[in-house]
Amino acid sequence: MNKRGRSDGRREARQINWGSKAMNEAEQQVLDRLRALLAAKLPLYRLILFGSRARGDADYYSDLDVVVVLDGPLDEASREVISDCAWEAGFAQGIVVVSVAFSRQEWENGPERHSLLAQAVAAEGIAW
Repeated sequence: MNKRGRSDGRREARQINWGSKAMNEAEQQVLDRLRALLAAKLPLYRLILFGSRARGDADYYSDLDVVVVLDGPLDEASREVISDCAWEAGFAQGIVVVSVAFSRQEWENGPERHSLLAQAVAAEGIAW
């Protein structure tokens, strides 16, 4: 792994952007808070922003879409924690955070890696 926490040997990691000039301060604060909350409670492997806020074409009412990848199994309890953290991270800024969660195994080796979602994340995603 390099200093940004990505594994350069993985195809999808190379395709994900690692920063955005278009992102506003509120979005950065929400993502920082979400990352901290998740990392304190779960084995977080990767957090990736995608959708309109990653592309820079969001409006005031746009939600903030993230992929959450855990370095371990993903069960119902983990999904609840992710949902709670997403709500807590966005609440102060008035931003609705919508999370899509996967285990690392599912994200890297499961059928989802070939999905339209994975293609969109690879094209526009910003790892956080």
